[in-house]
Amino acid sequence: MDVIKLSENSIKIKGKKASFIVDPSNNMPKNIADAIVLLSNKVPDLDKVEGYRVVISGSGEYEVGRVKINGISTNDGLVYSFLIDGIDLLLGKATDLNSIADKNQEHKVVIIMADLEIKESVVTTIEPRLVILYGEKKDIAIKALGKEKGEVEFSKKLSFNEDRLPEEMGVAVLS
Repeated sequence: MDVIKLSENSIKIKGKKASFIVDPSNNMPKNIADAIVLLSNKVPDLDKVEGYRVVISGSGEYEVGRVKINGISTNDGLVYSFLIDGIDLLLGKATDLNSIADKNQEHKVVIIMADLEIKESVVTTIEPRLVILYGEKKDIAIKALGKEKGEVEFSKKLSFNEDRLPEEMGVAVLS
């Protein structure tokens, strides 16, 4: 699986069977994806995404290209749970993850759009092996997770599979 930064608040998640653009914006390059996933309430720039079949913007169960997705409503937004390439992945804004902390289940990978400081306790209850941060407040999120910049991997693109996930929680930043 690949997770690629497209702009400050837009990413691409690419599995073997399907790819997803999260919150497409006008300052990202054109991309091809099977689906668009919306975390924010902003109107997405759909002109930047080609080939998409569905826009996922609400709670419920979805399946795109053999990828199962569960949208969970929070107070003001959404959190998505994916089963992609055999990996349980949780995707959401820090704000929304904080608001449903008591409902979080274990996931091997957590992707957090850092719009606010994330509570370390929220992340540890999920028991991820990899936390991926992106967004405007990623530096604050690194500190909130008890990490120093030297302990964190910075990259525009992260590639991993279940065998290559760290044994203990690792933190990576899409930069």
